[in-house]
Amino acid sequence: MIKTETVVGLGDMRVSADPEEEIICYGLGSCVGVALFDRTTGIAALAHVVLPDSSDRAVTKPGRFADTAVPDMLRQMKELGADLNRTTARLVGGAQLAGVASGRPAFSIGPENVEATKTALTRAGVRIQASDTGGGDGRTVHFRIGSGELEIHSKDKHTLL
Repeated sequence: MIKTETVVGLGDMRVSADPEEEIICYGLGSCVGVALFDRTTGIAALAHVVLPDSSDRAVTKPGRFADTAVPDMLRQMKELGADLNRTTARLVGGAQLAGVASGRPAFSIGPENVEATKTALTRAGVRIQASDTGGGDGRTVHFRIGSGELEIHSKDKHTLL
């Protein structure tokens, strides 16, 4: 039973071991939702990654960048007792949207976010269990910690990862 819903906004992240909590990322367009989970301990994390790389930027929110979100989530999970060798990842988002964001065409930011997140996970030794990335539609993610279920809503579909 879900008793607590926590919204993870742009550039934010949440780490929790509360089986009655649901972590939600609304409106993942070119952003990537990175869900990490140690099923044995029930420790979970979700980040709303906005940009691929923190180079040449002051990092006030580690969840904003793929290269800082992954190591920070893993650090926090380990502090709660997660075994990083059992931790797996699921990726959502990274759509190719029209327009311009952060000085680059937005259609390239989605795929760049996905690739940067995959690179950060590989460097950390975390296996990607599943993904729902790319395309042209935004997504909303509901991560139910107690069951480990990741529910994805987009314009035309509803998926469980």
